[in-house]
Amino acid sequence: MNRIVEQELIRNAGMLQALAETCREDLKRRYPDIDFDGRLWAFRKLYGTRMLDMNFSSTIEMFSDRHPSYMLAFRCLIARKALEGKTKTWKSALAAWRLLNRQTIPLVELRRHHLVELEEEQIKTATARPLAAKPSSHALSQLSGMLDQLARLNIIGNLGWGPSAETRATLTKLENLAIEVRRKEQNIEVLDRQIEGLSDATKAMLLSDERLTAMDRSAIAVANILMCAPSRINEPLCMQITDRYTIEDYATRPDFENGGKLYQSHQLLLMKGSKGAAWSGKPILNFMIGLSDTCWNLIRELGTRSRFLLEHYEKTPDQLFLPPELETLRGNPVSKASLWQIINLTAQAPTVKEAHGVTKGTWNVIAKRQKDNASAVVLIDNPRLRRSDNQRNPIVKVTALSWQAVETVLLERVRERMAIMRRVTDLNTYTGPLSKMLVLVDCPRGNYLPYAWNYEALRHRLKTTSARAQRGLKESVFIQLGLQMTVNGKLEDCYLDPHDPRRWLTTKALEAKERLSDVLINKWANRVDIGQLAAYDLRTAEQKADQAEMPVPHELQVLQSITTGLKDLEALEKSYGLRTDIVVAQGDSLAVTSVDAVIQATEDRPAALSGNQIIILYPNRYGICLHQHHEIPCRAYSGCSAGCNEQLTVKGHLPTNEEWRKQNELNNRSIVNQLQALITAREWGVADEPAMLDAHLLTLVKGGLDVPAMAEELIQRFHEIKDQIRDPNFKNELEAAFVARGVVTRLDDPSVPGGALIKDHNPGKHASPGYERAIEAQCGGREEMERQAADFHKKCPELAPRALGLEDQRHFLKGDDRDDEEDEDGQAA
Repeated sequence: MNRIVEQELIRNAGMLQALAETCREDLKRRYPDIDFDGRLWAFRKLYGTRMLDMNFSSTIEMFSDRHPSYMLAFRCLIARKALEGKTKTWKSALAAWRLLNRQTIPLVELRRHHLVELEEEQIKTATARPLAAKPSSHALSQLSGMLDQLARLNIIGNLGWGPSAETRATLTKLENLAIEVRRKEQNIEVLDRQIEGLSDATKAMLLSDERLTAMDRSAIAVANILMCAPSRINEPLCMQITDRYTIEDYATRPDFENGGKLYQSHQLLLMKGSKGAAWSGKPILNFMIGLSDTCWNLIRELGTRSRFLLEHYEKTPDQLFLPPELETLRGNPVSKASLWQIINLTAQAPTVKEAHGVTKGTWNVIAKRQKDNASAVVLIDNPRLRRSDNQRNPIVKVTALSWQAVETVLLERVRERMAIMRRVTDLNTYTGPLSKMLVLVDCPRGNYLPYAWNYEALRHRLKTTSARAQRGLKESVFIQLGLQMTVNGKLEDCYLDPHDPRRWLTTKALEAKERLSDVLINKWANRVDIGQLAAYDLRTAEQKADQAEMPVPHELQVLQSITTGLKDLEALEKSYGLRTDIVVAQGDSLAVTSVDAVIQATEDRPAALSGNQIIILYPNRYGICLHQHHEIPCRAYSGCSAGCNEQLTVKGHLPTNEEWRKQNELNNRSIVNQLQALITAREWGVADEPAMLDAHLLTLVKGGLDVPAMAEELIQRFHEIKDQIRDPNFKNELEAAFVARGVVTRLDDPSVPGGALIKDHNPGKHASPGYERAIEAQCGGREEMERQAADFHKKCPELAPRALGLEDQRHFLKGDDRDDEEDEDGQAA
């Protein structure tokens, strides 16, 4: 190392010492009770700042065998941040600086190639564990800024280092991989099973299941509060018992048979919004109102003792609480038995084992603190004159502690507990009166101390981690109830993360996007940034694609049944081995089928000879169907209905003739009912366009007709008015009534002989309605197609069809050979 470099290093080390002295003085001036060289900088505890306390203990141990310049520079950086007052948490700064713990050289000798090696190490770590990619990326970026700040202060050389583009790209790729893995683990199907498990646990909570303790029931109740609206865990933990109110009569509803009472009021939870959002009311789901009332009251009931203690200490913070039956102990020396009674807030005498437990714990702590105070420990008469076997107690005197010593230590513990209760998460604190805190709960240990749920305690009640299971700690409420769920085909113990209800509620709300917009969902969750919804969206790509489809026009909705039928038909064709090929030639369709399909279709069905080919007759409720279902399956999807062009009715066949009469009566009644509905709508004034309805009814009744007569008129004049009917359903019903009326008229006509075939000629209604839809889309309908064909034939008459006339072709007929043979046999006989 040359002399110039050595002088530079010495100068940098001197600048670091000067910076440390400046930071020490500035920190002392701003926060007098904080020691610059101490392990803990208690900003929040001592001064109630927005910043969290900074604990250097783990970092000091990590850099214990490294050059002291690392810790000194880190303290200076943290001090400068603390003096600015813009930082809330130190977690990212700690993670970034700890990346340097492998450097064996002094900080001032740090060079760029050392940091490049550090990047490679982070990539290896992230490759082995993709979940570490995002923290590593943030830590490298934070470390780059911290080193740049030291370079500007002349503590180190100007390295000009930052994570390279390749490093950032690699870490981003690994981060996306981790996100995909996590999304697969946290899919909506698993969440559904978790919510089902919460439902079963809630039932056990309401039934006061013996397997659940009071704290278990309270934890389940808090989880149900999370189900009322999408919320971060800190929101219900920061709520007060008054943060629940009702908006009355927010909408006017009819009050028939008390049917509108549920909707005439709505309940809201007053919660602090996520990530900077202000306090706001979140509407409770309607189906959760009753359950939330029960859970709210249960939480308050299970925290009665803690609430009472907090009310006492808010009024008299310097006086230890004692129940009325223990007030005689106040001001007097406290024995071990009395100390146990004070801690447990009971007048019941402790057992020997219980008194021994106090000796090992609180008693020894107080005694050690008072070892230099001779008057703190005294001898008093033994209050237990008899032993448990009713023999005289040989111990006459027992050791006791002064009341002042006991009260001082216990009050310190109470104050510490009250300070801890305010910190519900690492970054969030409760700011209101503790006695008004919602999530208070009575802990079975240390009854003299109040207790409240925080994030860690609630999470451990709802999910047992592998580390807690190995240590044999308290199991989750789901394991205690024996609740399991299926994950990827395997049974696992049910669990619930505190954020899972928010993910489930947000995903379900996004699945209903046709009724709830993103803005409304974000308003419900009370988030500042609407983009945060994506972090809790567990919909699959297929669901998002389906919701992103354009709405189907009304004109295409009539084809929905056809589409559904085609899908069902494809499954049937695969099931029965049918194969249909359609070849379009000169406007006709040629069908190809298998012999096996024909044999299967002709079993137990009549056959007929038509056009020199055998056709299968398919009987139905109205007669017979001429369509060859075994060749081309019928795609009408409503069965062989009335009005089909391939439908034949035989006069004299009583069952089918009677079916036509029944259908005719039903159709007439349906038309009458629809007309009556139009008149009723006019009288009640509920029509969307009253003027148009009046004109329509005036046209119908201008002849002085009543409703049945109007129905008859509409049915008879169907072909005249069908193009003016806009309602496709009414048009179809009117057409069915017209066909049924025509068939019944011919059945009742004595001039039509028995055995006659009755058929409605309607080329547009057959076994392939999709063909008609295609004609309508391409040509505008059959009428338009015929008009276009006529115009074409006028322009090109040589291509027009021509009648060739009649021609005698009887010579093509063959004689009946069987008749000739019979004649020959007869003659021979």
